[in-house]
Amino acid sequence: MAEGTCDGNFTQGPAAAEVGDIDPALEVIDVNGDGHLDVVASAAYYGLAEIGTGQEGGYLLSVMKGDGHGNLTMASVYRGGMNAYSLVVGGFRGSGAPDVLTADSSENRATLFLNDGSGDYDGAQGEAIGYTQGVTNAPNPTIGMQVADVNGDGKPDLIVVEDGMNSTLPSEFTVMLNNGSGKFLPPVRSPITAGPSVPYPEFVTGAFRNLPTPDIVYISRFLGGSNVVAFFPGKGDGTVARGGYQSRRQSRFADRYDFHLRRFCTG
Repeated sequence: MAEGTCDGNFTQGPAAAEVGDIDPALEVIDVNGDGHLDVVASAAYYGLAEIGTGQEGGYLLSVMKGDGHGNLTMASVYRGGMNAYSLVVGGFRGSGAPDVLTADSSENRATLFLNDGSGDYDGAQGEAIGYTQGVTNAPNPTIGMQVADVNGDGKPDLIVVEDGMNSTLPSEFTVMLNNGSGKFLPPVRSPITAGPSVPYPEFVTGAFRNLPTPDIVYISRFLGGSNVVAFFPGKGDGTVARGGYQSRRQSRFADRYDFHLRRFCTG
């Protein structure tokens, strides 16, 4: 966000939001009728994923709401076409609430996102959890997310492993707490203090200390290096304490250990 100085110049601010691999289309419009300008952006797939780890999830429609003071919320993201290189915003239904139409050049289709009047759109909705600098597509693609009630409120939360913001920082456990309405709160992060900073990880959650909130047992299967098994005690707020760990030389042991942990945790 570059703020105007009233003399024809601008003051460049820090990166405001994460919108995907490439963001070729952008519109500025008030999507929720509060009198403040918001930002609607599409994204396209860049195609640099590692072999065997899938594609980046950056080809989405992103909506960032403004507060009237030059700040934007983290993006709410909606799944559309794979390469939404262009979009238009308009009241296609005559309701006064701006809808969004994207065009996808790879799949040869258009997608219409309908505004519910509050600036939210129909279809599956997610939230941006990456960084606005450094490694922007941070969630580690070699392992999926897990679901566990990490704070003991009876609602299932989400846990993923993210790369560090840059190569000098460790990877992190990232937790998104469930607020009970189908939405998740901003990410809560804890550094992974065992093993390499860029791991090929596996992890399981469970009440290993007979507490109401779960802990994490973590295995790093780093190619060309020592394997690490680590225990991270849960604090009950979405974060974990510093882990104690043991190094293992054979990756086959880590695989067997992970298999038995999964059996133990799932009963």
